[in-house]
Amino acid sequence: MLRNIGKLFGESMAALCLLSTLALAQSPPVNYSTPPQLQTQARLPSQDLRRIEEQTQARLPNQEMTCLADDGLGTCITAARSNGEIIPVLGEHAKIGDKMMCADLVYIVNCTVVK
Repeated sequence: MLRNIGKLFGESMAALCLLSTLALAQSPPVNYSTPPQLQTQARLPSQDLRRIEEQTQARLPNQEMTCLADDGLGTCITAARSNGEIIPVLGEHAKIGDKMMCADLVYIVNCTVVK
């Protein structure tokens, strides 16, 4: 008796799983679109960081630095100030020995190569 009940329960669970899978496969996809009023307000975090960076660069003076170490992928990670102080930086497209103009953005020192 117990075996028959267990067998019946197992078969009914298998049938339910199969039916639910088929039902989900047949239903049209749900459209999770953003309402129009929110689309204009939606911004990526990188856009916010870029805006903050531009505002901060306008306030802080640039400093000339020399790249001392890079990550091997073209990004300078350590630079020396004119007074000899060595600091971590983010300098894209820079190699060791390149002169860069750097802006201290409080949370990071961003550098660009001087050509």
